[in-house]
Formats: sequence, C-alpha cells, structure tokens
Amino acid sequence: MSSFSSLRWLVACTALMVGCDFDIVGGSEGQEGELEFSYSGNGLFDCLFGCDVDRPIAVGARTTLVIFEDDPQKSFTVRATDGVSAVYSESFECERTLSDGSRELRPIEPHEACAANEQRNAFRSIELEPSQSGLLLIEVLEDGALVDAIEIEAREVASARFVDDSDGEPIDELALAQSESLNLSAELLDDRGLPLYYDGLSSFAWSVDDEQVVQVDQFWLNLGPATSVALIANEVGATTVRFESLVISHDVMITVH
Repeated sequence: MSSFSSLRWLVACTALMVGCDFDIVGGSEGQEGELEFSYSGNGLFDCLFGCDVDRPIAVGARTTLVIFEDDPQKSFTVRATDGVSAVYSESFECERTLSDGSRELRPIEPHEACAANEQRNAFRSIELEPSQSGLLLIEVLEDGALVDAIEIEAREVASARFVDDSDGEPIDELALAQSESLNLSAELLDDRGLPLYYDGLSSFAWSVDDEQVVQVDQFWLNLGPATSVALIANEVGATTVRFESLVISHDVMITVH
C-alpha cells in the first residue's frame, strides 16, 4: 500500500472507529504530482468518507479539501485565487500500537518530535467557500515555494432535490406509514441539473407545514450528511416538508397513510 493510500486508510478507519483492510477514500493527484487531494466526505451516498476531486463545488457553501502527503514532518501554507475563501489547517500527532493491538494517539505541536516507538502523522485540510463561479486555483506552498496545486470549478446553485440517505436515490414525493421514519438530505444542483459537492452551509433550516402529521428532527444524529434530517410520520394526512438556505430552497409533499 502506498504512503498516500496508507494515510487515506487511516483517515477513513479513524472516522469509522473500526479496523479496515481496504482503501475507501478517493484522491486526485495535484498538477505537480507531489500531493493528493480529496473531498473530505460529506456523508452523502456517493462521497461517504472522501472522494476524488472530480466535480464542481457549490458557490456559497463550504467544501473541505483534504491534503495527503508522504512526509509528516513538513508544514505548509496555502494560496488561492480571488473569489474563494481558503482557510488552511494542519495538525500533528504521535501514534503507537499497544500490546492489545489498539492504537494510542497524542496530539503534538509542529516542532515536537515523536518517541522512537511512535509514528508521526499529519492531517492537513483546506476549507473552501467560493463567492463566485469560475475555476479556482488552490496552491500549496512550503517556505513560500510551490509544492503542488489543484484546480477546482465552482458553480452557482440553480436548484436542489432531496435524496434518501440510505441509498442516495432522489426523492420526488414522499409517502410514509404511521410511525415510519426516513432520513434525507438536500443535494445542490447546478444549471445543468448535475450535483455540486459541498460539506456544509452557513445557515439552513428544515420545516413542515403541519407538525401533527410529520415531525422533523434536524439533530437526529451528529454524523452523516451536513444537511441530514429525520422525518417521523405521526398522523394520517398530508403536508409539505421544506428546506431553506441562503443559496436555495426546496420542498416536496409528504403523505402519511
């Protein structure tokens, strides 16, 4: 397994809190071939714990870009083109394997060294929030010199649709039995009707017209998609479930039988 793959494996398995024996996080090579970049994984079905940087991102929404690099000793800075806020963060830790096979991790400062029986890990990410559409050039620097770069397209949000969290299938209308529940998320689309990647929105809300028919639990789980919500069917009837944000709004009719 390559160094890039090993780190992707560590990130994914840490997120799962279980042992893994396969690589489930995608990655795209930078223009100079020195780094790999990955969308961090927003919990949606097609990018659960990370995926290739192969699709446009949504203007007005947050996207986290993860950087994978062979040398955990290095420290970087980031430069981005106009039209996007790019906030870089990096953290370091020492890892050792205990006698029972479990891992022990401790955070360290960039200048600190790990013990001889420990492995040093580095976690690097960039939070992007584009304010306009266009091609964004994100450059990673070391001591002011270019290490690698990646180009990402940002597109305006033209519409939205709801998707089932369990399988990623679009939802045009809803019908639930009493006491049945469904977890769904809002997928943002461009003017071509294609999904845009994003990790979060600065402000959004779910609501229903009649809470006696359907109950909305926006905080059903602190994992999963950024806009995930649980709908719980209470009484027989019909109502509208609505998603509202600063970039787009969307609603569908839901029937309880």
